[in-house]
Amino acid sequence: MTSYFPYPHPTTTSYPAPPEPPRRRLGTGLVAVTAAVALLAGGAGAALGVSLADGPASVTTAGGTTTQTVLSPSDEDTVASVAAAVTPSVVTINVRGASAAGSGSGVILTSDGTILTNNHVVAAARGGSITVEFSDGTQAAATVVGTDPSTDIAVIQAENVSGLRAASFADSDEVVVGELVIAIGSPLGLDGTVTSGVVSAVDRPVRTGDTDSQAVIDAIQTDAAINPGNSGGALLDADGNVIGINSAIATVSDASAGNIGVGFAIPSNTARQVAAQLIQNGVAIHAQLGVEAGNYADEQTAGAQLRTVTSGGAADAAGLQAGDVIVAVDGRPTENVDTLIVAIRSHGPGDEVTITYLRDGEELTTTATLTPAGTS
Repeated sequence: MTSYFPYPHPTTTSYPAPPEPPRRRLGTGLVAVTAAVALLAGGAGAALGVSLADGPASVTTAGGTTTQTVLSPSDEDTVASVAAAVTPSVVTINVRGASAAGSGSGVILTSDGTILTNNHVVAAARGGSITVEFSDGTQAAATVVGTDPSTDIAVIQAENVSGLRAASFADSDEVVVGELVIAIGSPLGLDGTVTSGVVSAVDRPVRTGDTDSQAVIDAIQTDAAINPGNSGGALLDADGNVIGINSAIATVSDASAGNIGVGFAIPSNTARQVAAQLIQNGVAIHAQLGVEAGNYADEQTAGAQLRTVTSGGAADAAGLQAGDVIVAVDGRPTENVDTLIVAIRSHGPGDEVTITYLRDGEELTTTATLTPAGTS
């Protein structure tokens, strides 16, 4: 959420150099992969920090490539049309707590005021108040329906409202790198701000600086300008459908917390699935594999090496053992613990997943049936 000091000093993280062959490297410390908990992932590149899009908390991302494009006149027409149609479905959220105040953004889910936003936008409201401001300038008090720190999703309910324009959502699994996107929100308290760009990357594991150590999102990366206060707002496709909920931004070590063209959004499929659970139950239940793991890399392999396997858990039942290095889940590479987290969390409790792993240099596969987090 936007601080009253709009450019809080960011926390930065330097990436370590790539490992030197043939030395083997094991991530220090243990992390529970319940839908998983992760270590910070290392990668080559310049010093880079990532901040929640409305505050100074830090996150770390895996390395990768990005793309940029220049809008054509037809793209500009699309942006204008989408902005006109969808701005009424995006709100400003003002929060006052016992010791903090600020603002963020939100997306209208229902005509009677159910609103999707980030957990970190409303977290400061404990013991305080939440006020929602709509695009026409009207305001309403709101209460928290439920929060899920591990995915940075929250749902709030605006009071005594009706006839609101609910946003429409697209299948975020269909998002491709290079497609046009539009962001709408309230960066730095500037209501109804519209920016545009492209999808720079997909399936980007981003570990937020939340106190919940499981807070890793499988983000859509964009070069659309995202700034503090955009958190909880909409990332839209060219048809005006929500494909992501803006959540975090990257910053370089010698810069302020403002936009540098690397922003991250929670995919719409994740956001909708978690929001539905919060609305129905007040909590969200995630899948877990039942292991503790550390990052692993040598000259040939990168993965998540199991340090412990919970007795009776999904991994134990699938025959996985301490020392195994998981390198893929359902064919998706897991180069480190963060990528293992998001690969497991993309499934639900009861789902069967194919685990590819290395044991004593041999590549093997097994099938694991994921269990609900909080169980063995």
